[in-house]
Amino acid sequence: QLIGTQFNIETLAFQQEQAQITCTAMDAMKVGAEQLKKQHHALDMGSVDRLADDLAQIHDDMQSIGEALAGTAVGMGVDEGDLDAEYAKMEEEMAAMKL
Repeated sequence: QLIGTQFNIETLAFQQEQAQITCTAMDAMKVGAEQLKKQHHALDMGSVDRLADDLAQIHDDMQSIGEALAGTAVGMGVDEGDLDAEYAKMEEEMAAMKL
């Protein structure tokens, strides 16, 4: 009977400890929920949409710039042979400058 009483007391102490942990967790979740609500209210969906649109526009602009730079010499009426000849001429001039 003494062992049963000790078991009941230990079980009760464990349940009290678990209840305290649960209360602490609930308090933390309440604080977290309040902070999330404040942050959510601070966000304006219109601002988020405008930011997303701006970022998409910047991405498109950068892509267009990259395509323009990549296509400057190729397919824009510039002959690759002319470019090679110009490069060879520049190399000759650089070699002459070294002498």
